Amino acid sequence: MLLGFEIGQRWPEAVMHSCGSYFVPVPKYVTDEKGKRREVILPFQVWKDVTDELEALREKHQILTGLQQSCRDVKRQEKGEIGEQSLEGFLNEL
Repeated sequence: MLLGFEIGQRWPEAVMHSCGSYFVPVPKYVTDEKGKRREVILPFQVWKDVTDELEALREKHQILTGLQQSCRDVKRQEKGEIGEQSLEGFLNEL
């Protein structure tokens, strides 16, 4: 038993609160002897949803960072600071 819940027990409705049209679980905290929060306990599906969203945001950030660099490169090409890349060179970078 962990914090009053049996392993595999459903997250009780009593520890959920309304957030618009859906319910969000209220997290449980593991604290040290001074009461400082050290760990958080969430239902597995909530944790999975959060980590999936984080991965999607990381991928989006990577794409946007690449687009920013491409825009900088185009501006530098227009100024003659760097040469244009051939299609063959571009494809070799992939």
